[in-house]
Amino acid sequence: MNANGMARGYIAKQGTTERLTRHFKKTIQSVLEEYEEDYEFKVEQDRFIIVASGTSYDVNLPVHRIYELKQKGPYALDRYFWRQLEAQGFPVKKDDHYMQTVNP
Repeated sequence: MNANGMARGYIAKQGTTERLTRHFKKTIQSVLEEYEEDYEFKVEQDRFIIVASGTSYDVNLPVHRIYELKQKGPYALDRYFWRQLEAQGFPVKKDDHYMQTVNP
């Protein structure tokens, strides 16, 4: 997946937290579609959940936390999300442009 840094930078700086959240959800869905395994991605209130092979991984991201991460940089939200998943044992693939941008 190609990371469009200019668009993300604009959304993080000028866009609302809600707009960044919508963009982030679409990004996560796109990344998971590139994985070989079939993952279910859903959001329930402040919980971002991925379910695969009976295992559930979730990251709690209330609006205030998303806002804080938004202030830190265009990919801070993504970085936090993937690191939280990785800490839970989710097999994060780091070989594409997006993931290299998120985790420089």
